[in-house]
Parts: sequence; C-alpha cells; structure tokens
Amino acid sequence: MLSGTGATVGPVGEAFDIVRSGYDRIGVRYREWSSASPTRLNFVRRLLRELTPGSLVVELGCGPGEPATRLLAAEHRVLAVDASRTTAAGPRGCVDRGFGPG
Repeated sequence: MLSGTGATVGPVGEAFDIVRSGYDRIGVRYREWSSASPTRLNFVRRLLRELTPGSLVVELGCGPGEPATRLLAAEHRVLAVDASRTTAAGPRGCVDRGFGPG
C-alpha cells in the first residue's frame, strides 16, 4: 500500500483492490449472511476447542467480526484485520463493547 493513499501497486495490489471493493459493496449483506452461517459457527466452535486459553489469534480477513471475532475474543486475544472498510467496522465494535478476556 502506498503510505497515506490507501492505494496498492502492481498486479497483486490490483487484485487486492478488486476484492476489497467487492466486500465494501456487499458489506451489510455479508454481515447478515456470516453471522447466521451454521458452517461458520461449527468451524469457530471447533477452533475454540483446539486453542490454548488466552492464545493470541490473528484473524486475517475477519470481515464484520460476527460470529468468529466476537466468539474468539471471549477467550483469547484477537488481532482482527480486514481490508474492507465496510465490513471491518464490526470487529472494532466487538472489542469496544468489551469482548475479550481481561
């Protein structure tokens, strides 16, 4: 990413920008779908059983933070990262509302 511009460079950067703009456009619909997905909930529950309590979890492509970021943050330290400005607003809300140990 070019410092301070929000723009990426080269073929990888162009592909990244395409994906980001797609999620920016569908952010609300994606949030509704992802928070109700039984497949996603099952995966998060399985992951929670495998993690050592208090682990640092880096969640790349976290989207809106529902349900994964919120559930993970209840027992672990979570660094949630997403390129989409629309969907990434959710994880910050999970942290600001007090989700996360300690």
